[in-house]
Amino acid sequence: MPSSSPHYRQTCRLSKGRVSTPHARYFVTFCTHQRVSAFNTNTMHTMGLRELIKMHKSKDWNLYCATIMPDHLHLLFSLGETLELQRVISKAKTKLKHSVGMNHLRWQRNFFDHQLRSDASLESFAFYMFMNPYKKRLVPRNQEWTGWYCSTAFRPQFASLLINGRFPRVEWNLAPTVNDLIELDC
Repeated sequence: MPSSSPHYRQTCRLSKGRVSTPHARYFVTFCTHQRVSAFNTNTMHTMGLRELIKMHKSKDWNLYCATIMPDHLHLLFSLGETLELQRVISKAKTKLKHSVGMNHLRWQRNFFDHQLRSDASLESFAFYMFMNPYKKRLVPRNQEWTGWYCSTAFRPQFASLLINGRFPRVEWNLAPTVNDLIELDC
């Protein structure tokens, strides 16, 4: 039954029409329950990214890049062959929870996913993910966000334009919104 709360989300609608295709590329976002800030230290970022990379090494996915925010994660990957999308995200949530020693951590029940067209560029999604902590003013532009990971096999073009190879440029104030990205990809 819908709540009158402005923060109520009908997450059950997120899975409607979800397709799990091996080797397809996905942009996925999932959040902590009630957007609790759980991943708020550099150590938690490091441990969380380590778990995501382990899943890459076990071929659950081919992880292009990831951003761990205090209350949510963004992932850009191609799905492996063994697990369906729902199972891969469930596994990631479990591994992340245990890796940072927060067995009491709860996740929102569902997640947002967008399957990218086969000819779509990953660049704009990676840029959105990279800029997210700066856009949210979680870190100054002259400081590196420790929750960002980019695979050595995937080098987005914007990476060559970073200041000192790590920091966003001042003119990069307006990163696209997720809705903008998805509309461009459809």
